[in-house]
Amino acid sequence: MRQLLNRFGISVLVAVTVLVLYAMPASAATYNWSGYQVKVPRYLNSYFDKIFGTSPSETPAPVPQPEEQQPIPTPEPKPQVPEPKPQVPEPKPTPSTPSAPAGLSASEDWMFNKINEERAKAGVRPLIRDPELDRIARIKSQDLVDNNYFAHESPTYGSVSNMLRSFGYSFRGAGENLAKSQSAEISHYRLMASDGHRSNILYSAYTHVGIGVVRYKSGVMVTQIFAIK
Repeated sequence: MRQLLNRFGISVLVAVTVLVLYAMPASAATYNWSGYQVKVPRYLNSYFDKIFGTSPSETPAPVPQPEEQQPIPTPEPKPQVPEPKPQVPEPKPTPSTPSAPAGLSASEDWMFNKINEERAKAGVRPLIRDPELDRIARIKSQDLVDNNYFAHESPTYGSVSNMLRSFGYSFRGAGENLAKSQSAEISHYRLMASDGHRSNILYSAYTHVGIGVVRYKSGVMVTQIFAIK
């Protein structure tokens, strides 16, 4: 090596070394010479150390750059959609049927018996007592008291035929007697003294009757409903 240096000089030796380095593997040392980076095989390090008087600068291995982390997309919050509540139909009020007032049953029974006695005297068949007609007759008597009137045409139910239809009562013909007095007995005799009312009591075509007697002031209010069924 010294012979080569003495013969060709340092410049030629460096140039030859550079050419050799291109064919050398990556395991080499690097020297700075006149602003150039010169790679030298490691087995020549001792010779170049004597020439340059410096240790070779190791070529640092490239530091791996951290991979850029892609930002994880934040999921957008889903809008809260309220679950539809099942529609529950509101119960429709059932039309209430007016409850019959408590009638004076003893007076009603007495009047029913007297009506059939009168019919027997006249040779007419007796009437059949109808509990539904009793209930409707009591409602009519209470309607007379509550609305302070005394007439066959009710401001609430209309005529007796309309009233029976409104309660779903089945009939072919109907009639009505009204009376108000101190008692059922007095009312009966007054009705029998009136030609029109007596005709209803004795009318042979009627088959059923209902009687409603309710209290009215110091006396009673009486309704008799006759029906052909």
